[in-house]
Amino acid sequence: MKKTNLIIGIVLISILVMLLASCGASNKGYANSDVIYEDYKESDNGSSLEKPEIPTDIDVKYYSKIIKTVTAHGETKEYDKCIENLKALVVRYNGYVESSNVSGNSYNYVGDWRRASFVFRIPAANLESFKSDISKLLNITNLTENAQNVSQEYYDIEAIIETLSAERNGLINILKSLDNSTQYDYWLTITERLSDIEKQIAVYTAQLNNLDNKISYSTYSLTVSEVKEYTEEAPEGFGERLSTAINESWKNFAENAQDFAVFFVYTIPTLITLGVFGGAIVFVIIISMKKNKKK
Repeated sequence: MKKTNLIIGIVLISILVMLLASCGASNKGYANSDVIYEDYKESDNGSSLEKPEIPTDIDVKYYSKIIKTVTAHGETKEYDKCIENLKALVVRYNGYVESSNVSGNSYNYVGDWRRASFVFRIPAANLESFKSDISKLLNITNLTENAQNVSQEYYDIEAIIETLSAERNGLINILKSLDNSTQYDYWLTITERLSDIEKQIAVYTAQLNNLDNKISYSTYSLTVSEVKEYTEEAPEGFGERLSTAINESWKNFAENAQDFAVFFVYTIPTLITLGVFGGAIVFVIIISMKKNKKK
């Protein structure tokens, strides 16, 4: 009977602690709500602006937890210099290179172009300035931005951690009052629950730290291509489009002719070898045919 009463008491205490922690978590967001209205100061004519009505069913803090990601593709004529400047720029803005991949050789080599892919992690506060400086180093041909609001998920996890922590503290206090020699079963029940709580807190804390990292450091994915000429926007007028098409066709023809000439030079030794070998075979065949005719 005593064991049953103690277990019931533990359950009731845990439920009470969880309710109090939940109430505290739901109200905490409004403590600093006036911070949002820092810009609502008196105007020059002395009149004051009214504060907008605050929704009562959400926490005003939820607007601040944003994960920003940027995906871009850029072109450069000075590949080596550009790559060096990019890495220096990341350091300047206190970021780091999360991953990178470089492929290809110099475009002077036949038909092969260099390309590099990077994933940069930049402090969220520096993202806009970083984007601006990137556009000065590259000819940006494609840019996609995304802002994901994870405030609800973030504060839900935070509230769960606070609730579990409060329950843990309550159980620890109960554990201190037990006599292990006479109440071992009760002690074992509480310690098992405490172990389970610690595991849950560790899991939720890891999730919160992961969100903190993504929120604090924005992700900028960049692909850099080496080119001879930058990609230009197509003109709107028919005449301009036709003129551009003619110019581009001759330019491509000239470039292809140059590439073929370089390729031909690279293959001359092979062609000579094949020619000599083929000529020898033809010579042998002709000699054999003449001998057969004589017979």
